Amino acid sequence: MPDHPYPPRRTVPRPAALLAGAVALGTCAALPAAPAGAAPVDNGSMGSVTDQSSLDGTPLGENGPQSLGSAGSLSTAGSSALGALTAPLEGGGSLSSLASTGLSDSFGGGSLGCALGSTGVTGSGSVGSSGGPMHSVPWLNGQDGMLPQVNGTTEAVAHITGPSGANSTVPRFNVIGTDLGIMWDNGNGQTMLAFGDTTGANDDPVCNGLVGHWRSNVLLRSDDDDLSDGMSIDSAAMASPGQAKEILPSLKVPGVEHTVIPTAGIAVPHAGAAGGFRQYIEFMSVKSWGAPGEWTTNYSAIAYSDDNGENWVSPTFGSVQDMVGEAVAPGTGATALKTATAALSSVRLNAGGNANFQMGAFVRTHDADVGDPGSYVYFFGTPSGRSGSARLSRVQQKDIENAAAYTYWDGSGWAATPEQAAVVIDGKVSELSVAFNTYLGKYIAMYTHPVKGLVVRTADSLTGPWSGTTTLISPLQVPAFYGAFMHPESSDSGGRHLYFTGTTWSDYNVMLLRTDLSALRD
Repeated sequence: MPDHPYPPRRTVPRPAALLAGAVALGTCAALPAAPAGAAPVDNGSMGSVTDQSSLDGTPLGENGPQSLGSAGSLSTAGSSALGALTAPLEGGGSLSSLASTGLSDSFGGGSLGCALGSTGVTGSGSVGSSGGPMHSVPWLNGQDGMLPQVNGTTEAVAHITGPSGANSTVPRFNVIGTDLGIMWDNGNGQTMLAFGDTTGANDDPVCNGLVGHWRSNVLLRSDDDDLSDGMSIDSAAMASPGQAKEILPSLKVPGVEHTVIPTAGIAVPHAGAAGGFRQYIEFMSVKSWGAPGEWTTNYSAIAYSDDNGENWVSPTFGSVQDMVGEAVAPGTGATALKTATAALSSVRLNAGGNANFQMGAFVRTHDADVGDPGSYVYFFGTPSGRSGSARLSRVQQKDIENAAAYTYWDGSGWAATPEQAAVVIDGKVSELSVAFNTYLGKYIAMYTHPVKGLVVRTADSLTGPWSGTTTLISPLQVPAFYGAFMHPESSDSGGRHLYFTGTTWSDYNVMLLRTDLSALRD
C-alpha cells in the first residue's frame, strides 16, 4: 500500500558482523542507460514499455518495470542470498543471528550500495522509494517477525505471508513482504486473496539488492475451511515456477501512475468462465503518495478474470488516457502500457461524484439470489486516502462492469448519479470491508480509523443507520495496523468468531486474526 501511510519507520543499524562476513556474490559494473528506441522490455502481464525512460524523459532506473511478472526462477546467487536472509528468521532467530550468515560489505569488491542498496538494508532501496515498504523483511525494521499481542476479544492467529508464516510464500511465490489480503469467495467455495505492493528476492542480488522484485499486486488462493490454526495457501496466479505474478499492470512512475492497488473483489455468475463464475477486482490507480494516510488516485476501475484469477483483463493507464483523449506526456515520446481488450466502461476518474468511489467494498444482501443476473451487487465507495466517509451504490450484477449502470443511495432512495450519493457510514473510513454476519444477524462494516484503530459497526440494512464504532485493536496495542478484510466463509458460518486479515506497517506481511463477536450480539 502507501509509501508511508504512517510516520516513517525506524531502521536498524547494521551489526559489525553483518558487514564483516566473507560471502562473495560477485561484482557489478554500472550499466548504461538504454538508448532511445531500444527494444521493448518484456514484463510479462504488464505488456511492454517502448524504452527505459519515464514519462518525463528521465531513466526509470529502480522505479522502472524490470522483468516484473515474467521473470524465471531465481538465479543461484539470488537463491543463496535469499536463503541466508530468511534462514535465521525461519529458525526463530533474530537480527543478531543474521550477522552470522556473513553477508559481506564488499560483496567481492562491489560496494554495499550495489549489493544491498535496494534491499532496505541501507534504507535507500527501490522498494521503499517506489511504493512498497522500506524494509520488507520484518527484522530489518527492528521487529522480530512474530505475531502482535492483542488484548481483549481479538487475537492474532497466524501469518499468511512472509518468512515467519507456515505457507512458505518466499520459496513458493517469491513473496517476502506484502499487505492487504482482500478476500472473496470465487463462487465455488475457494477463497481468493488479492494483495497490494509485494516484494521478493531479486534475480540479480549483487546489482539490484537482495530484496526488491516489486509487483504492485499478486493473487493467492486458499481451500482452507478450518481457520482455527491459520489459513493455508494452496495456489497463486503464477508467472513461472516460484514466482507469483503481478496480475494488474502499473506504470510504476511516481507522479504519473505509481502503482495499482486492489480494493475489493467479488465473483459473479458467467457462463463462459471457469467454474461458472467471473472474478472481479475493483482497484485504484495511484498517482502519488502524500502525507501519512493520504494519496491521490488517477481513477478506479474493475478488472475481470475468466480463469479463476490466473489472467486478468484490466483498464490500464494508457488505455484510460486514450479514452479521455489526453496525451500521456506531450513531447516526451513515451508510451504508457495498454491493454487492447480492456473494458473501460468501469473507469471512474477521480473527479466529481466519482471521487467518492475511488476505493470500496462489494457486498450482497443476505437474501440475494446469486444465480439471478438481475440480482443486485452493492458497492460502498470511499475517496482515496484515509479521511473520507463511505457512500453506497448498487448495480444489477450482470452490469457490474458498467459504471453508468450504478445507482446511488441519496438518503431516501436510489438516484442516478454519484454526485447525489449521501454519506452512509460517517467519519474517517478507510480500506473498508462489509459483510452480512449470520451470527449477529446484521451487517458488519470493518475498517481502520486513524485515531480509534480497527473498528467495526453494525446495521440491519446496508443503507443504515449504522451503529457507533467498537474498537477491536487500538493503535496503542498494535501501532500502524491497517487493511482488515473479513473472510467470506467466516461471516457465513454462524459461529461467534469472525476471522479477518490484517497488516502492520513494520512487519509488512499479512496475518490472520479473529475476534469474538459475543459482546456485539443483541
